[in-house]
Amino acid sequence: MAFALLPDTWKCPVCGAPKSAYKSSVTKSGEVVWSHEHDDIEQPNSTAAAKDAPWVCSICNHVYDAAKDGNGVAFTLLPDTWKCPVCGAPKSAYKQSLTESGEVVWSHEH
Repeated sequence: MAFALLPDTWKCPVCGAPKSAYKSSVTKSGEVVWSHEHDDIEQPNSTAAAKDAPWVCSICNHVYDAAKDGNGVAFTLLPDTWKCPVCGAPKSAYKQSLTESGEVVWSHEH
């Protein structure tokens, strides 16, 4: 579902922030993404952090947690049959979320 079509009562599945906390932006490729900052997330400041960037479901914004979601298995080692525990999307729906400056962002694509 497109972000704009989500009800105003929708909340971030990661932190519970309201839909109104999200701001739209356009990537270099012209894709519109909706994102908001998480105050409790430590922001990496180098491209070396890219390998440790969180894997985020592009459908529901769930952030993969190896301990909770994969019995300690790194995301890249999960089988292709693995599904998002929140919305059931396939592993392929997850994207690493990190800007060129090293800032972690949480986004909803549409």
